[in-house]
Amino acid sequence: MWNHAQIFFRSTTAPQSLERPLRLALHKLNSEQGISGNEVRTLDDALSIQTVWVQQHMFSVLCSFFGGLALALSLFGITSTILFTAEQRKNELGIRLALGAPRSHIVWTVMQTLLPTITAAVLLGVALNLGFRNILKHWMPAGANSFWIPAWVTVLLILPSAIACLIPAVRAAYTDPLETLRND
Repeated sequence: MWNHAQIFFRSTTAPQSLERPLRLALHKLNSEQGISGNEVRTLDDALSIQTVWVQQHMFSVLCSFFGGLALALSLFGITSTILFTAEQRKNELGIRLALGAPRSHIVWTVMQTLLPTITAAVLLGVALNLGFRNILKHWMPAGANSFWIPAWVTVLLILPSAIACLIPAVRAAYTDPLETLRND
């Protein structure tokens, strides 16, 4: 073996307890092979001193944090936009409720204002992801060709967005129609 070679092995026991049997096994394979150092570590300990792994780990933590923050801010924006739209249409929705429109119709009326925009934005994001796949391979080589990662991300974006639309829509459907007619 060359200088500074490392051997990794999987064990259910503490790695330090297997140091002596491993040294004996290596000595039996090649008695001239020099073994220096007493550094038996877990994989986490070995990776924590590798600068490339630390940089990539920090990069993935930062991307996850900012991605989650962007998702939370976008959901807040969606909810506030729907609330504003529903408030602007409060009189119309109150009249529809007073004339006997079912609450499900009111929920659908409010939600359909933003769901096509959300769907188009998610589809555009997936198309851009597929377009920039070669650039993204540098940071995620294992999942770059996976179909399931963009599929789960799409579900992760559409589901909370639909829920963010649903909350103000249900709120608008349960407003008192008499109150809106009095304010008119």
